[in-house]
Formats: sequence, C-alpha cells, structure tokens
Amino acid sequence: MKKLIKRNLIANYAGQMWVAFIGLAFIPTYIKILGIEAYGIIGIFSVIQAWMFMLDMGMTPTLGREMASIQNNPASRQGVRDLLRTIEILAVVLSVGVIILLALSASWISAVWLKPAQISKGTIVHSFQIMGIVVALRFLEGLYRSSLVGLQRQVLFNTVSAATATLRAVGAVVALKYISPTLEMFFIWQAIISLLSTLVLAACSYVYLPKAPLKAKFSVPSLKRVKNFAIGMIGVNIMTSIFTQSDKVFVSNQIELKSVGYYMLATTLSGSLFMLVGPITQAYYPNFCRLHSEGNEKALINSFRGGSNLVAIIVGSAASILSIFGSYIVLIWTDDVAMAQASGAILTLLAIGNLVNAITWTPLQLQLAHGWTTLASRSMAVSLMLGAPLYFLLSNGYGAIGVASTWVFINILYLAFVTSQMFKKIARGIRFQWMVSDTTYPILAAFITSYLCAKLYPSEVEKSMQIIFIFACGATVLLVASAPTMLRVKNKFISQN
Repeated sequence: MKKLIKRNLIANYAGQMWVAFIGLAFIPTYIKILGIEAYGIIGIFSVIQAWMFMLDMGMTPTLGREMASIQNNPASRQGVRDLLRTIEILAVVLSVGVIILLALSASWISAVWLKPAQISKGTIVHSFQIMGIVVALRFLEGLYRSSLVGLQRQVLFNTVSAATATLRAVGAVVALKYISPTLEMFFIWQAIISLLSTLVLAACSYVYLPKAPLKAKFSVPSLKRVKNFAIGMIGVNIMTSIFTQSDKVFVSNQIELKSVGYYMLATTLSGSLFMLVGPITQAYYPNFCRLHSEGNEKALINSFRGGSNLVAIIVGSAASILSIFGSYIVLIWTDDVAMAQASGAILTLLAIGNLVNAITWTPLQLQLAHGWTTLASRSMAVSLMLGAPLYFLLSNGYGAIGVASTWVFINILYLAFVTSQMFKKIARGIRFQWMVSDTTYPILAAFITSYLCAKLYPSEVEKSMQIIFIFACGATVLLVASAPTMLRVKNKFISQN
C-alpha cells in the first residue's frame, strides 16, 4: 500500500505541478493581450467555479469515498454504478440551471456589482454568459475526477489533466492572437476544452469502474444509502466555498476592477500552494478510508502524521519563498514594476493565509474518512462569523491589503478551533506531536531559512541569475525543513536492520 501511495503521490505532483506551471506561465500574456481589468474578470471566473462547489450537495466527495471502498467490497459494485449514474443526472440538471442563472444575471453583474473603467458592459455580459457554460462543464468534470481518484487511477487522471491544461493555456493564447483578442474568445476556448475534458474523463471512469451484473440506472436507494455522509458534506461544501471565496467577493465589489486584477494575480500565485497540498491529500485520502474501514487505527494515525508532515514540509517551504520573495517573483514573472509593487504585499499575506489553510487539509481528510462531516463546517462558520465584519471594515479602509490580512486571521481561527476539537474525538494523544514536530518545526525552519536567503538577494544582476538564486533558495529551504524527518526515517531504517 505504501508503494501505491508513493506512486499516486508522484503522479499527483507531476500532474499538478505541470498544471500549475502551464497555468501560471501564460498569465502575463493574457494580461498583455487583454489588460489587467480583463484578468480581474478571469479571476472572478475562478470564484464562480468555487461557488459552484456549493451546489455539489456532497455528491463529489461521497462518490470518491464510495469508489475508494469498492475494491474491498465487490457486492457494492452495482450500487456504486447506480450512484454514479444518479449523480450524473442530478449534476446535469444543476449545470443547466447554472448556465441559465449566469445568463440572466450577467447584466446585473456588469451594471451593479463590478466597477470597470475600460471594459465595456457588453463585453462583461457576453463573457459571463459563456462563463456559465464553462463552469457547468467544469462541475461535471469534478464527478469523474473524484471517481478516478477514488478508483486509485491517479496516474491516468493526472495525465488527462496535464494534457487538457496545456490545451487550455496554449490554445487560449493562439486563439487570442490569431482569431480574436477578446475576453469572449478566451471563454469560448475554455468551453471547448472543458467539453473535451469532460468526455475523456467520463470515458476513463467507466472503463475502470468494476463491472456489475446490471446496467447503471437512476436509483433513489443508492442515494439513501449514502445520505448521512452526503448531507454532512453539503454543509462542508457550502462552508468551504463561502470560507475560501469570501475575500474575493469583498474585493470584487469594494474596489475598482483594476485593483481586483492585482488581487487576483496574487491569488493565482498564492493558490499554487493548493496545487502542492492537493496531490498529498489525493494520495493519502483513499488510504485513510481503507484503514478506517479495516479498523487499523494505529496505521491510520501513522499515515495521518506522515501526510501532515509532508504538507508542512512541502507547502511550508513554498509558502516561505512566496511570502518573503513575493515582490521579486512578481517582477520577474511580469516584468512590470507597478504590478510587482501592487501585488507583492498582497501575495505575502495570501501565501501565509493559504499555508495555514493547507495545514487543515489532512485533518479534514481524516475526519471524512471517519464519516465526521460536522466539525469542519461548524469551525468554518465560527471563523467566518468573527471574520466577516473585518472583511467589510478592512476592505473599505485598507482595500486589498485589508482583505488579505483578514484571510490570514480567519484561517488561524479555523485551524485553532478545528484541531482543538478534532483531537478530543479522533487521533487522541498525538496533538502535541502533530502540532510541534509534524507541523510547526518544518514551517518555522522554512521561514527562517527563506528570510536569511532574502538578505543575500542579488537584485542588481540579470533576471536569469535572480531566477536561479530563488530556485537555489527554495532547494535549501526544502532541505532544511525536511532534515529532521529524513533523520528520523534513517534512524528507523537502521534500527530495523
């Protein structure tokens, strides 16, 4: 099983790193062709995608959990096939509703919500209408992504994801340069590739889904069988969407669209941290579910600590580089001094907030493996109730910086609340070890090392040398942060042999 986790982890990182790279590489080109305001609209598109997660009604995580357990329970294959078909039908209905809703609300969004200075309202209306189709297709993609991950076909999933991400990014630039340099063309191309991706992922899911005696059909009993977990996941999904996207909502309404573009630029860069934590949780979660179903709590706790430590090392190292070298990175990336100055401080805060949020991912996966869905949603609700007034006050008084600062604050609240409650019920007795040796030490070591490296930053040399320096710092930070873990592994290996 360790080999399977390792294989999936490598596949997830290879796929997600390529997806992140290809997504980030062309952003300066998008901004150059379309302008910073248009990029603000593209950023809002990602927010709407996340809000779509609320309409998921617990379907995607429930489906992934059922797929993960199907190998140990052949008798459930018919039920899982029926569940997939049932969820497909419900998802199509919801997707059509989203397309209609965005088409009808596009005029209101352009006239009331956004504050454009250069983009015409007609362009915004058309873009949001096309955006509805893209969001709906991405929603359907999510069902099949979850199925392949649960079926432990993560190499295949990442291969398809990497290929379609390349087509999305490279094709968008070609379409903008040679067909039409408009925001509408950008979203038309995204819709084409999303349709292709959905069809390919659907075909792969059915190929690798274990055979059942009957054809899949819409089944109310299949929904009833998983209703408790699904209902719990509805609360988690809703609160996750509100929790993670509330900062963008306040930014998009409270400040001019140009500043929204700067904030979304920093959001995209800091969001790359989730590309690092996602592969870890994707690799570990099916194993959590399997170990819990087998009643092997000792192995489950060891796996949980290993996953948490890996998140702290990898995401902590990357976050320290992003937060401390933020302005330098934006300047190298965009070659725009004004953009670097406007986005650098925001990037620092968002990277710290995203790191704190990433630390909570592995505990959440452990809770879901136990079928415990209420803690996460309640913890996010408490954090938001305390943080929402700050969003409103600081967005008016301090703009994007105020919003980013609040993001850090509410994530710290959430982490403190959710872990204090979780360790009272599950994984008892390891809270101190998890907090100190598994999590805090690697992160603290990473930030101290990054800070010392920044003191030596060669700002007067060529850009290529600055890039090499930052990568060298990243490697050094990663080595320092992972040193205690590697030493423990070495000592364990020596003692066993």
